Amino acid sequence: MNKFNHDDFDFNGNPQRITLHWTGGSYTPSSLDAEHYQFLIDGDGIVWQGKYSVADQDSTASNYAAHCSQFNTKNIGVAFCAMAGSKENGTFGAYPITPAQWEAAIALCAFLCSGYSITPDKEHLASHCEIQSIHGVKQSGKWDISAVTFMDETWYELNDVFRDDVAIRIEIAEEEPAPENEITVTVPRGTRVRIVEV
Repeated sequence: MNKFNHDDFDFNGNPQRITLHWTGGSYTPSSLDAEHYQFLIDGDGIVWQGKYSVADQDSTASNYAAHCSQFNTKNIGVAFCAMAGSKENGTFGAYPITPAQWEAAIALCAFLCSGYSITPDKEHLASHCEIQSIHGVKQSGKWDISAVTFMDETWYELNDVFRDDVAIRIEIAEEEPAPENEITVTVPRGTRVRIVEV
């Protein structure tokens, strides 16, 4: 399992949506977790890449990350490594989602939405607990992500806040000016370029 690096990431594949999950484990991603999600966020907010790529989700005939029952095709799985021992409407267990994980997920989803032209609305960026009601695909009582310890919102309101934060992050990134004195030029591969200071 490798740490995710924005600079080395190739936007291969044609995903249409992103689904958020928690692993139901500790803050450390396991080899089993890696088989079910494209991206895993550990307790410190570090993002890890799973076994299967985003492009592997283009077809679910074989070799793909099964993270959402009957709803994996062109669907990126992002999971918080958290929530072992939790109970719905009860305890969060010893591994509740951390603020660092939450912020890392916002940044990651903004990066993926921007790169893949995915709109961060509920039809295209949703938590597992929303899939059945939004898309009509039965998910056997899944409740991730319906609550976190550091926010008052729950269920759909919580996920609306997440989506809004992703949209804001994308907007800010698009408005950031290029560094002073920096010029970006696209040329065919193999073209020789001479830089002259003036």
